[in-house]
Amino acid sequence: MSQEKNWGARQNATQQVQMTQEELQKTQVLNLQAVEAVARYERRTSKKPAIFVGILGILLLVFGSSYHVYNQYQAKKAEEKRIESRKTEVKKDPIKEVVCRKLGEEAEKGVDTDYTIQYTFEDKVLTKIVKTHLVKSKVGDERGPKEVEALISAYQPFLISISGYQVTVEPNAEKTELTTITTLDFKNFDPETVLVPQQNYFTTRIDFEPTDDEMKIKSEMIQEGFTCQ
Repeated sequence: MSQEKNWGARQNATQQVQMTQEELQKTQVLNLQAVEAVARYERRTSKKPAIFVGILGILLLVFGSSYHVYNQYQAKKAEEKRIESRKTEVKKDPIKEVVCRKLGEEAEKGVDTDYTIQYTFEDKVLTKIVKTHLVKSKVGDERGPKEVEALISAYQPFLISISGYQVTVEPNAEKTELTTITTLDFKNFDPETVLVPQQNYFTTRIDFEPTDDEMKIKSEMIQEGFTCQ
């Protein structure tokens, strides 16, 4: 359908140029006729050479030619815009997000866990990972708040913020829940800047690289008990 529209637009542009050429020829003929008529009148009424008439004729012809060139230029610019518009219509693969989640329980510590990892792909390349780990005390279990307190202290060495990598710890007011978020942006990340402790703990380590595709990531996460979608 778009090809028919483009062909119709080019045909209209061609017809417009042809009509402009015909109008130019008519204009030039009328201009010459007007010049001849004035020249005949000058010869009958004046002995002076019809220099003014000649200059006037030249100006009229130049004006007609300039009008024709201008129309051709406008048609060419319109065609170039249509071509450029078609080039920008090339579509890239959309941004895609894969979310993997695993619910858990640590009964001996009196907590439940909710672990979610979001993988972002741009043009099928892994560009970002966000890990969110929630630890929640079981209602009525005194061990839960103690575990949350211990985790808050244990995470302190991990609280660094470097280019493309950040770890945050967010306990609730009662310190019965703890949410840790690890964000990794491969676009701004330098692997050499990550410290060893981060790589030794499951919520802060970097498990995949930009070269790993969606199928590989899903397969490994499912093997670890996650549900991915």
